[in-house]
Amino acid sequence: MRRLWTTAAIVVALLSGVGLLSTGRFLFAPEARSLYPGLPGVPHPTYERTIDLREIGRSWWVLRLTYSPDGQYLGMIVSDTARSDIVIWDIRGNKLQTRIPGRSNFGIAPQVELRWSPDGRSITIGSGASDLPLPVWDPLTGAVQKELAVDRQCRWARYNRDGSRLLLSTATFQTQGYSAGFRVYDTQSWNFKDFDGGGLFIETQAWTADDEVLVAGAWPWRQADPNHTLNGLSPKPMDIVARLIDPTGHRPPQSAIIAPSVPTGVAGAPYARTFWIDEAVTDYPGDRVSLQIGSILDVKTLKNWRYASDDDIRAGKVPGMSQAFSPDGRYLYLIDDVRFGRGRTAQNAVLDSYSGSIVGRFDGGHSGLAVSPDKQHIAVGNGYASVAIFKVQ
Repeated sequence: MRRLWTTAAIVVALLSGVGLLSTGRFLFAPEARSLYPGLPGVPHPTYERTIDLREIGRSWWVLRLTYSPDGQYLGMIVSDTARSDIVIWDIRGNKLQTRIPGRSNFGIAPQVELRWSPDGRSITIGSGASDLPLPVWDPLTGAVQKELAVDRQCRWARYNRDGSRLLLSTATFQTQGYSAGFRVYDTQSWNFKDFDGGGLFIETQAWTADDEVLVAGAWPWRQADPNHTLNGLSPKPMDIVARLIDPTGHRPPQSAIIAPSVPTGVAGAPYARTFWIDEAVTDYPGDRVSLQIGSILDVKTLKNWRYASDDDIRAGKVPGMSQAFSPDGRYLYLIDDVRFGRGRTAQNAVLDSYSGSIVGRFDGGHSGLAVSPDKQHIAVGNGYASVAIFKVQ
């Protein structure tokens, strides 16, 4: 779905004192809590504590959250209106472990995510360009382990399951923020191979359980060859296409139109898209990828299941800000869209990812979301300079 607030607009609004409860210029979210016990046998998030980030200074807004593979540390991208930093918080010791100063306000870009290597020894934001090498850091010291000199824009870092490869979107040019290809690094040698999108503007990408790469995006308005096809498909402009590509070349690419465009009758823009892609979230045990809150794509069949309509999400029936699978893929945690009213708190949800039913709700927090590897905790960005930690029972 198309979000009503961009991340940048949210940061500016909140740091200007617009939001739930403001004191002077800064915003503090109300205490997080569970709304009701939920159903027996399903996750029941109960508020446990708040991580207060005010000690690190500045008026930070928490944008991205991710647990380390062992669950001991919580990685964050925090931002103000000037720049973004990376913060590593020691969960068990409840203290700051590392703070890595940012070189720009990269955190407000929706393509930038903080990623841990599966062994927990490296982190990267996957953001690089011809004049800004792609950094890989030691998360516990902040030391730069590697700087990859890249010759093009890089975004959307993804390690595969065993950490042997790193996936980045790449482009020699950008159109409406979309990328025309992707790059796969070997994380031992740091050699890489570039792949193109076959004419597709890639809006997101993800690893699958079988170490294939799933890319998805809109078929562009104009092709150099108007008769251009994609694995036998002939997409219309603005059709949403998913492609499955094996980087080893052992399996041929597969493509499917997962959301056809519709005619508009408007000259100059004859087709409109019917599906808006958010950042991809992978369920490895089920070999599924959610490309948008409200839908889940089966990787094996490339069929996209819609469990909620855009209208339901806009109306707040299903939270629409951020999502994360439980480690076993059974549930999706959904964080409420940030459309503030006086005294309004976020209404988050626990969703059965196979039935599409909401089986629990909890409030508190409204940006950033992470689930611990042991399924025992979730972390939610909770307004200005704080993170709410929930115990999952």
